[in-house]
Amino acid sequence: MEPSNPSLENQPNQSQSIPTYQPSTPEQPIKQRGFLLPIVGILVILLVLAGGSYYFMKVKAPITAPIQTQTTLPTTQPLPTVVDETVNWNTYTNLKHGYVIKYPSEMPINTFPMTETQLQNTNSIAFSGMRTKVGVEDSGVSLYINVPQLDAYNKPVTCASDDECIKKVLTDPGIDTYSKKIKDTKKNILGKVRKGVEYVELGSSYEPVNQIYVFSESGKVWYVSIKWTKDHVSKLDDINKLFDQMLATFKFTQ
Repeated sequence: MEPSNPSLENQPNQSQSIPTYQPSTPEQPIKQRGFLLPIVGILVILLVLAGGSYYFMKVKAPITAPIQTQTTLPTTQPLPTVVDETVNWNTYTNLKHGYVIKYPSEMPINTFPMTETQLQNTNSIAFSGMRTKVGVEDSGVSLYINVPQLDAYNKPVTCASDDECIKKVLTDPGIDTYSKKIKDTKKNILGKVRKGVEYVELGSSYEPVNQIYVFSESGKVWYVSIKWTKDHVSKLDDINKLFDQMLATFKFTQ
């Protein structure tokens, strides 16, 4: 019998399988990757949708022009054109007392026998016309200016106020005796509102109505009278307008 070889005995049997070492792979990372993938996908989808919406709103959406509001400015109405009806009237100039007044052709100067020089230096001037009877002064319309006003004794009237001036003139013999007061009146004369009185003359078939205005201005007492008759009552508005137009041109030149 052959002796056994110890070295052989200690060698492993080659027919036996030798286990191989395989490191174990942890399962946790695999699970985490499986969980993250859906989240990433959702985020990508959201980003795509957001980008598409932005593109649609900014590029594809129609551009709407800004609404322009038109401000309507208030329109100013043109002022009515004032027609000067006295532009073609004649002008009377008084050099002695320094005033002018315009008059229409239907109210000429009642010249009496005066020259041009005398007219320019007279104390009294009268404009008359519209007579209902030819040659009869009382049947017409007139405007009369006198300065300085004299009393019944041919002395200049002295007064401070309109009321005082009128009272002195009305108490003169003649006016006080042959007239009847109707009412108090007012008119704009020489740039101021003047007090006056309206009265009817007694004893005339034409019943002349006078308005007199007596006032102190520029150191002198002025007497202004306007007159019409009962035959002019139907045209009284036009006549008063005519008087107002004439008196509006009554102005100082010095």
